[in-house]
Amino acid sequence: MPATTSKQSRMPFDDKSEDKTKGNGYERPTFVRCDLTADQRKELAEWANARNADDILDYINQSIEDGYVLSLKPAQSGYQASLTQSRPNAVHVPNGGKSLVTRASTPERSLWSLYYKHTQVLEKDWSRGNTEAEMDW
Repeated sequence: MPATTSKQSRMPFDDKSEDKTKGNGYERPTFVRCDLTADQRKELAEWANARNADDILDYINQSIEDGYVLSLKPAQSGYQASLTQSRPNAVHVPNGGKSLVTRASTPERSLWSLYYKHTQVLEKDWSRGNTEAEMDW
């Protein structure tokens, strides 16, 4: 009689070893923070209020065409939005191997915050932000 369930291979993250990504080709992105000053927060509010839903769709479409993966999800407090470059880390790939993360009180505000930081503050060059390695002391 044939088995009723297929034999499944172990997932790379089921391993109890320290390096859970070893051998599967996955490289964890470097997370980039971009903390805003009080003046930049005011500018963000003005910038977002001067735009509409079509503008946010344009930002989303452009980022996907540029090779980014957009993530939007609930966080412990509010919502988290992130852009992660999906193309390999190479010379001609902007922000390769990096992920820009932001949080806000609503999904819409987290998207506006993310795109404000991406386009206005960092001007699509995340090397200007703080990486997690630079935040450690």
